[in-house]
Amino acid sequence: MEDPVDKLHIADLPPVARTLLIPLACRAEENKRSDAMIRDDLAQAVLARFDPKEIAPLRMAGADHVFTMMRARQFDRWARDFLERHPDCVMVELGCGLDTRPARIDNGRRTWIGLDFPEVVSLRRSLLPPGPRETLLEGSLTDPAWMDRVDARGKPVFFSAEGVFVYLNGEDMQRTVTLMAQRFPDGELVFDAMKRFMVRLDNLHPQLHSAGARLQWGLDDPREVEKWSPHIRLADLWTYFEKREPRLGAANAMRFLPFLARANYILRYKFAE
Repeated sequence: MEDPVDKLHIADLPPVARTLLIPLACRAEENKRSDAMIRDDLAQAVLARFDPKEIAPLRMAGADHVFTMMRARQFDRWARDFLERHPDCVMVELGCGLDTRPARIDNGRRTWIGLDFPEVVSLRRSLLPPGPRETLLEGSLTDPAWMDRVDARGKPVFFSAEGVFVYLNGEDMQRTVTLMAQRFPDGELVFDAMKRFMVRLDNLHPQLHSAGARLQWGLDDPREVEKWSPHIRLADLWTYFEKREPRLGAANAMRFLPFLARANYILRYKFAE
């Protein structure tokens, strides 16, 4: 049995980086279910490296857990769709944290690049070492220098940012996405967003307080992003209440309250010349 003193401690991570353990804990718990939305043995193995007493405050339950898993499932679906259309593509995960999507989605041909803060990349290297055709980049998402290190060589690029952009301020978000669209034509970008009133509400969430993080950016109209650049086009929008999800139980009633049913979404944008 592993000695408790050998456990990793979340206090050693910066506040925003600590939030990466929230979806990790969700996927680890989900993996125990017979009806799991996502199978993720790696998540269980990685989470076991941390002190369970420190992880406990970050665990989600009930509808919050289900929403987190629905989000991961939808990101996986769009990633697989892109991979089917572009088997030799480059997949760039912004704020990759301890996500295990590269292990879940690999056709043996795609290239995967993960970007995160240096301390997070160091942690990831020790827990989830990059495999073949996988590269880790250290840096800030808002520093465009990382784009110079994405060697697409004319291949389509799939950018994903799960639970990431909400921590940026609006100016940084607009500048970064606009430059991405200019630099990577024929690429796609998938990210989750919420309306501004939901940002205020979610900042009251106990898990965010436990991690010491705070949300900043909200998006009331997904079409706003198209106005940032002529190279950006909204291609798809998914909401948590498009279809009834049995595991949400009574929370499915939110489908009939438009201001709540469409307060959170996952968006897919296409970049064009």
